[in-house]
Amino acid sequence: MNTAKKINSIILLLCIPVAFWAQNTHEIDSLLKSYETQVIDTVRIRTAHNIFNYYLKDDYKQAEKYAEEMLTLAQKTKNPNFLGIAYRNLGNYNSRISKVQEALDYARKARDQFKKANNTNNLKAAYSDLLQRFYTISQYDSVLFYCDEQISLLSSEEKDTTSNWSYVLKVKSIVYANQGKNVLALKNGIASLKYAEDDYSKIGTLGNLGKIESARGNYKQSLEFDQEALRLAKRISRTFQIAQISNNLGDTYLQMKDYAKAKESFQYAEKIAREKGHAVQLAAALGYQGELAISENQFKVAQLKYKESAQLFKKISPINYAIALTGLASAHNKLENYTEAIPFLDEAIPLLENPGALDYLKDSFKERAIAYEGMQLPALALRDFKKFKIYNDSIFNESKSEQIEELRAIYDTEKKEQQIAQQETEISLLEEKEKVSRLQKIALGGGLGLSVLLAGFGFYGFRQKMKSNKLEREKIETELEFKKKELTTHALHLAKKNEVLEQVKQKAKELKSVENIEKGYQTLVQTINFDQQDDRAWENFTQYFEAVHKDFAKHSVERYPAISKNELRLMALLKMNMSSKEIGSILNISADGVKKARQRLRKKMQLSPQDSLETTVMAI
Repeated sequence: MNTAKKINSIILLLCIPVAFWAQNTHEIDSLLKSYETQVIDTVRIRTAHNIFNYYLKDDYKQAEKYAEEMLTLAQKTKNPNFLGIAYRNLGNYNSRISKVQEALDYARKARDQFKKANNTNNLKAAYSDLLQRFYTISQYDSVLFYCDEQISLLSSEEKDTTSNWSYVLKVKSIVYANQGKNVLALKNGIASLKYAEDDYSKIGTLGNLGKIESARGNYKQSLEFDQEALRLAKRISRTFQIAQISNNLGDTYLQMKDYAKAKESFQYAEKIAREKGHAVQLAAALGYQGELAISENQFKVAQLKYKESAQLFKKISPINYAIALTGLASAHNKLENYTEAIPFLDEAIPLLENPGALDYLKDSFKERAIAYEGMQLPALALRDFKKFKIYNDSIFNESKSEQIEELRAIYDTEKKEQQIAQQETEISLLEEKEKVSRLQKIALGGGLGLSVLLAGFGFYGFRQKMKSNKLEREKIETELEFKKKELTTHALHLAKKNEVLEQVKQKAKELKSVENIEKGYQTLVQTINFDQQDDRAWENFTQYFEAVHKDFAKHSVERYPAISKNELRLMALLKMNMSSKEIGSILNISADGVKKARQRLRKKMQLSPQDSLETTVMAI
C-alpha cells in the first residue's frame, strides 16, 4: 500500500508572486502602534494587511481580527482593489484553519472585485487561490479551468515573468498526473521546465517530472530528473526541497524493490527534515519508511514509523493522517493484532470519503475486511470486502476510460497539427504553380524576339518545377507520416481494448465464485470473446496498414503461399516493429502463444536458424 503519495503533489502548489504590499517589513510592535494612531483609512488598510500577514504564521485568532478590520475599512472606501485584498486575506485565513468552503467563497469574492478593478496582477493571484482551493477538494476540472484563465491573462500581456508561465504549467502537470493522464502531465511538465528561470523553479518542476515518470514505470528517467533536482537543491541550500526530492528518490527505489537505496534516501530525508523542522517532509519520510518496513516484513518497525507519521500528519493533512492510520492498521494485521487494527481504520475511513481519495479508501476497506476476517466476523468482513471491490472496480474503470480519452485527445491534437501542416504545404504548392504559370505566359507572350530572355525564363521555370516537385514530395511524406501515426494509434487501441476486455473477463470469473449468476456470467464471457476476435477491427487495421505498406499482403502471399490469415496478421505487426508483449495483446494470445506462432511462421517461410524473422519480414 502506498501511504505517502499525495503529500508531495500537494506541497508543489505554491503561491505565485503577487504584486501586493511588502509583508512583515516592520516589527509587529511598531506596526500595532502605527495602526492605533493612523486616521486615514487607506493607510490603516495597508498596515492592517501587514499585521494580518505577520499573525497568519502562528496566531490565527489575531490574524482573523485584522482581516475582519481590514474588510470593514475597505467597505468604507468602496475601492474594489482594497475589497479584493481583504477578501483574499479572509480566504487565506479560512484555508489555514481548514474551512475549505469558506476559503473558496472568499476567493470568488476576491476574484470578482479584482475584475471590477481591472487589476491583472491581483486577478492572477485570485485565480491562483481558486485553483489551490479546488485542488484541495480534488475538483481537478475546476483547477484546469483556472489554469487556463491564468494562461489567458498571461497571453494578453506584453510583458510577464516566465516564472508565472512555469508555475501554471507545473500545476496543470500535477493535476494531469493525479488524473492518471501521464502523457499530458509529462508534456506540461516539460513545458514548465522550459519556462523555469532559476534553480528554485527548476527544482519543483524536475521533482514533478520525476514522480510522473516513476508512475509510468520509467524509473531510469525518473531517477535522472530527481537526481538533477537534488543537485540544484543542494547548490542553493534549499533544505525543504532536499528532503522532498530525497523522499521522491526513495519512493522510486521502493517501486524498483531496491530496498537498500530506498532506506538510505528515506533516512536522509528524515535527518534533514528533523534538523530543519520540516514537519511535512518528516511525516512523509516516516510514512515511506513504514511502507518499506512492511515490504521487508519488519512489522513492528512499521508500527513505530506509521505511528509517528500519523501524529505529525494529524496537525497538517487529514487525508495523509488517514493514510498513515491505514498503514498502522496494516502493520497490526500482519502481526495478527486484528482487534487493535479496527479503531485506526474506523477513524481513517470517514476522512477518506471524498472523490480525490478513493484509491486510499479502498485500501482502508480491504484492511478492515482482513481484520474482521481474523476476528471471525465473516458478515462484517464480507461487507467491507464488497465495498473494497466496488471502489477498486470504479477506480479501474475510471483509469481505463481516462487512458483511452487521453489517447484520443493526443491523437486529435496530432491530427489537427498534421492538417495544418498539410494545408500550409498545399498553399505553398499552389503559389509555386501560379508563379510558374505566370512566368510561362510572360515568356510565351514575348515572341521570338525575346528568345534569350525566354531561355532564361525556361531555366528559372525548370528550377521552379524542381521546387514544386520538392513540395509535392514533402506533402506525400507528411501524409505518409500521419498515416503511420494513425496506424500506430489504431494498433495501440486494439491492444488496449483487448487488455481491458481480458481484465473484465477475469473480474467476471471472480464474480462467478461469489454470486450465483452462472447464466449471465457465461453470456458476458462469450460476448467478450466474440469482441476480442471481431474481424471488423482487423479490417480497419488492414486499411490503415495497406495505406502505409502498399501491397504488403499481396507480396507476402506471393512469396509464402502457405501462410494463413492469422500469420499474415503476425507479419504485419512484425513489420511495424512491435514487441512480443504488444503483439500478444493485439492478437489476444499469451507470451507462449506468440512464441509458438513465430515458430510456425518461420517454418512456413522455410527460414534457417541463422535467418532473422524480423529482418526477412521488414524486407518485404
